[in-house]
Amino acid sequence: MSFMLSQTTQIYVVELWSPNGNERLGRVASSTSLFIANAAFRAAVSHYTDQTVVLSTAGRIIRQSPARGSAAGDARSTARPRGHAVETVDGLPLP
Repeated sequence: MSFMLSQTTQIYVVELWSPNGNERLGRVASSTSLFIANAAFRAAVSHYTDQTVVLSTAGRIIRQSPARGSAAGDARSTARPRGHAVETVDGLPLP
């Protein structure tokens, strides 16, 4: 069964990025529910310990987890995918 989303529906995406933030490695999940997307984000952080996990919507980062267990060291905690700005308040995207 397929359905169309209205143009105002937010799509939340959980993606894997390289520890330095230069390369998108793949999409883990997507949802129209922030609650479900957050659950997918937490699960991805637990499972993909060597990559940076990013939860975003409309090109804006909502949450980002630094890769753990990689050789990137402390610099990895400040890496962000290029072209993305953090525009959140209390973990929610700004309108």
